[in-house]
This record gives sequence, structure tokens and C-alpha cells, in this order.
Amino acid sequence: PVFNSLGLRMAEILRHHEQRKRNIIKAMSDGLKTAYQIAENILWMPEQGGVAFHDLASWDRRLAVIETVAHLKLLMVEGKVGEVDMDGVSLYLAKD
Repeated sequence: PVFNSLGLRMAEILRHHEQRKRNIIKAMSDGLKTAYQIAENILWMPEQGGVAFHDLASWDRRLAVIETVAHLKLLMVEGKVGEVDMDGVSLYLAKD
């Protein structure tokens, strides 16, 4: 079948990314956290009703942490998140 809904799909993806960034900021509301700790506090697979981090398969947990890091890097570029290195571990903090 021919895909003819590119505009709708793009809008859906952009909404998803904005929601994910809001979830990440909310997960940092109580101070410095690692990307892993942030990923633990986010519901994943929202299109399936939401899945807790620890209910994901091990491979999906890895992907969730990688996705969290990617969003954190974008949030840093946007000036909404700061990064602190403590003994070689990256910790993140919302600036708002």
C-alpha cells in the first residue's frame, strides 16, 4: 500500500518527542539523576498504554536508556538541562 500521510506521521512523532522531553524533565524534579534513573521513572510504549521500565525486556531497557540520553542531549542544547560529572558518572539536572 502507498503511504500518503507523511504530514500526519511527522506531527505524531514531534508530539511524541515533546511529551518525552516533558516526562524527562518531570523525572528530574527531585534533583540530580543518571540517565538510567531518569529512564526508570518514565512510562515506555505509551501507544500500548504505558509500560514501566522494569517490565520491559532487557533489550528494550537498554534502548530506553539510550533514548533517554539522546533526549537529554537535546534538552542540554535547548538549555533546559545541565550535566554534572561526579567521579566519571554523568548526572543531569533540570534548569527550570
